[in-house]
Amino acid sequence: MNTNNRKIFIDASLFMGMHSSDDKKRNQSLSIMSEQFPKCIYMNLEQVGMCDEYVWRYTRNIQDDYYPFMDVLHSEMDINRIGYCSNDIIRFNKDKRLSDKSISIQSALLVAQTINNNAVLYTHDKSILSLDYFREYLGFVPNEQCINQKRNDRFSPKLDRLYENSRSLIFPF
Repeated sequence: MNTNNRKIFIDASLFMGMHSSDDKKRNQSLSIMSEQFPKCIYMNLEQVGMCDEYVWRYTRNIQDDYYPFMDVLHSEMDINRIGYCSNDIIRFNKDKRLSDKSISIQSALLVAQTINNNAVLYTHDKSILSLDYFREYLGFVPNEQCINQKRNDRFSPKLDRLYENSRSLIFPF
């Protein structure tokens, strides 16, 4: 997919995927985040909040290992945290495809927002990935060969150290 001149969106599944118990998802998420690190990306406020909700379920010690990485990543990476606009809500209400019961309200709103921004979304969310009409908005998820070629290139030396410390948090998907 050509992502030139299109906004890049990520969701909580991609962000938390950097700590996935599934090696493939973790490596895919790390590859995408490191590739996008020098660029501007977008994440809606609800998805940011979902990440916090996941992390707050862990013990204080694990949170203390995790949050320095997340805090520095959000500071060093150009992540625009945006809310929904009225056009996102209008699309959500009028586009009958978004009322499909196989997709959550949060995912449907994210799909509406992505379409309205003519953006590219990187996600591991199976319900979003299954939407045929949304394929043109999905970002390319790298295969294992691409990941292996870039494995040593992540973020910055400081952020890489914080990431290694944060790995005590293992997200169960």
